Amino acid sequence: MVINFTILDLSHVNDSLKQRVSPSNTFSKNLDFLQAAQTEADVKENKLEFYADAESKKIFNADNALSFKLRNNNPYKNKYPYCQVILLHKKDRADIWIYYWYNDGNKPKLESAIRQTKGILKFVE
Repeated sequence: MVINFTILDLSHVNDSLKQRVSPSNTFSKNLDFLQAAQTEADVKENKLEFYADAESKKIFNADNALSFKLRNNNPYKNKYPYCQVILLHKKDRADIWIYYWYNDGNKPKLESAIRQTKGILKFVE
């Protein structure tokens, strides 16, 4: 199993950048995380699972948190064909994508790995 993450800094997104990224002006730094999750998730067999607001705040100090199975056509490092994602969003600040890459051999350890690492990455005020 491999765990990695990506942080997207939203604090520098302004109207000029939004217009270049999305000329139709559909980009919203506080809604794009949800649109991205819906695009990247394997929603045919799984659904987006949202953390309750209180749980998002307590565990991650996030405004929103959700979990989903990534639609993945290319195994990570040619070894891990599956990926569970936890996506954290802090309004006007950042999105954090935490990736749990796994294969059939370590699939039973996935839930344990998520439990053990939950809260390691969190937003500070």
